Amino acid sequence: MVSNINYYLYNLSNFYDQNAIALGQTLMRLVSGKKIQSPSDDVATYYRIQDLNNQYSQYQDIKQNLTEWQSAMEVASTSGGELYNKLLRMKDLSALYDSADSETQAQYTAEYNQLKADVSTIISTTSWGSTSLLNSATSLKKIDLVPDATDDTQRLDINPGEAITAAHLTALTPEAGEDIGDVSDHIQDAISDVQTFTAKVSGYLSALQSHINISSTIMTNTQSFNSLLANTNDAEEMLNYTSQSIRQQAALAMLSQGYLAQKSIIALYQFGR
Repeated sequence: MVSNINYYLYNLSNFYDQNAIALGQTLMRLVSGKKIQSPSDDVATYYRIQDLNNQYSQYQDIKQNLTEWQSAMEVASTSGGELYNKLLRMKDLSALYDSADSETQAQYTAEYNQLKADVSTIISTTSWGSTSLLNSATSLKKIDLVPDATDDTQRLDINPGEAITAAHLTALTPEAGEDIGDVSDHIQDAISDVQTFTAKVSGYLSALQSHINISSTIMTNTQSFNSLLANTNDAEEMLNYTSQSIRQQAALAMLSQGYLAQKSIIALYQFGR
């Protein structure tokens, strides 16, 4: 009989130990909020979560680059607007020049020269970091739109061109024997350059915002799916905790009764002797 009780106590002790491990794991999930702590919990799910975390991080970098260049194009757009306004005023001065008296012509010329100097300053100083935004004839930036982009179809090429071409900028200065009334056509050429430039910049702003929205959506969906895989279901875990706790208390009570029964039987044997 004692051996039967010992076998019963051995099995009950194993059940108690296993339930204690399960109870500890449940508490860990409740405290951390994560049901997947390590590969041992679920190898496939664990590495899927790691892959999702990596994908989220990659799209976070993509969105950051897109947002940075969105800010750059907003600067280019503002500067383009300033150029356009100054060139319109220069065109007005050129048109008014011939009908003005000599004193007014001198005033128009002085204002025109100041505006032209302002135009040159805006073109030379408008930049983003070390990148000039208004006078680059080549691509400013190729931004990856997907992680590990492999070709240009997966990149956004920021290439608005020159706000005013070098030739048209030079032509704004009257040649020898000319006055500002003689450069009206050149001013219009510069205005056309600026209009083309700002139209391209507007297109890039729209494209950048669209890709930022796409990246944000991918990040949100990735995070939601990650949460479904990794995050603890509090209601389910509390139910597990309650069930395991009751089992643990019952097992402890039965262990106590078993040890008492064992002692009682041993005492009877000793008494019988």
